[in-house]
Amino acid sequence: MQTTVKTMGGCCWTSCMVVFLLSTRILVRSLSSSSSSSTRIAIVGGGASGIFAAIHAGNNNDDVKVLEAGKQTLTKVKISGGGRCNVLHDVTKSPNELLLGYPRGSKEIRGILNKHFPATAAAAWFQDHGVALKTEADGRMFPITDSSQTIMDALLDAAAKNNVEIRTQAKVQH
Repeated sequence: MQTTVKTMGGCCWTSCMVVFLLSTRILVRSLSSSSSSSTRIAIVGGGASGIFAAIHAGNNNDDVKVLEAGKQTLTKVKISGGGRCNVLHDVTKSPNELLLGYPRGSKEIRGILNKHFPATAAAAWFQDHGVALKTEADGRMFPITDSSQTIMDALLDAAAKNNVEIRTQAKVQH
């Protein structure tokens, strides 16, 4: 069975988690019969949401490929937060408080943050992957290294451990 997941980029980790969840729940499209015993998955876009979706798809030992049109993946992660990568916003705040920063789409995001992947789960994922986070006075959370490379390494290491194949300069046409 082949599956394609199209992701839409986001400017912060919360957006990426939302996109990951939406892409895996809504935008998954079967390209062939499900009678095949193995699943081949192509994820279009090598941003944070695409890589994160690939990591989780790879948890099932499926054949997962990330197709990135650019020369490298995670380019927005690298520059976000001035190169420090603003990963999350204060995990002690409720989803409703976080949604004040999302004037459009808050209804869709509310359900996802409340039911499927709250900020605390994202923080735990990073902790489980060796990334210690700190919360600054304004509520923004960064890796304690103050380097976006820490986040990039965690994502790429997790992808590699799940045998995700990443192809750059791989444009997808429809």
